[in-house]
Formats: sequence, C-alpha cells, structure tokens
Amino acid sequence: MSGAEWRTALALAVLTAAPAAADTPVTVEELGGSQCYTHAQLAAGQKGLVIESGADYAKLFDPSLLRQSCSAADAAKTIVPVDFTRKTVLGFWAAGSCADAGFDHRVLRDDAGKKLRYTVIIRPGPKPACMGPGPESLNLVAIDKIPAGYKIVFDTVHE
Repeated sequence: MSGAEWRTALALAVLTAAPAAADTPVTVEELGGSQCYTHAQLAAGQKGLVIESGADYAKLFDPSLLRQSCSAADAAKTIVPVDFTRKTVLGFWAAGSCADAGFDHRVLRDDAGKKLRYTVIIRPGPKPACMGPGPESLNLVAIDKIPAGYKIVFDTVHE
C-alpha cells in the first residue's frame, strides 16, 4: 500500500469508527429540605455525599442543625421522603455569592467508564455584584439506584 493509499484508508477508518460513548443524562428528583438546615460542616471536609439508607438520610435533618429562620417550618413538609430500595440520594455542598440566584443540578452517567458525575450549577442572579451572604445548599437529589462499582464525581460550575 502506498503512502497516499494508507492515508486514505486511515481517514476512512477514522470517519467510519463508532462514536465514543456519550454521557447519558440521569433523571434527577430535587429533594430540597436542606435550605432549613446548616450543613456548613460539610464544606470544611467531605463535600459530596452518597446516601443509600433512610437512617443516613435522617441524620441530615437533625433538629440541632435547624436554621433559626426555619424554626416554624413543618419538617414533614420540608423533608421529602425517599424510597431507598429504588433510589440513591446525592448531596453536594455549594455556596454562591449574594449576586447568585440559586442552583441547578445535573447528573450524567458514563456506563463505559462506570462513572456518575453530579454537577451543581450556580445560577447568576440579576445583580452584577453585591456584598453579603449568598445562597448555600446541600443540593440533595434522588436518582435511580447506582449500580455497584460506579465511581461518583462531584463538581460545581458557575454559569
């Protein structure tokens, strides 16, 4: 095979190769609840949580962690129940500036690499700048049970 024929064959092989496996979006159920509890202790250490049981989930809502601003809130309405036989809860501590409006959540699944990526997206607000505290949350979401052997990667993106 000549050099030109070899380059043509290589180009055709590249063009006809199967595309790389893409990350598949995972359906996310927003759980909320964490806005009434202070989880700042997570910011100093482990930021990402993978919760597989009701007992571990309940620990996040310890009454001693309740924010003063939510003292009148009804926990039964604030904390969304989760069926842990079918679901896994992911939590990822994030804080924005006072110019930010809040958070969006995205989970992508890479079956070939056995990896899930949970991204918290910090949404900008209408103010270009300000002084003072911004939104903070544990960003709890429920997804279908994570298969055994998958690695979970947590990250934040500022839009």
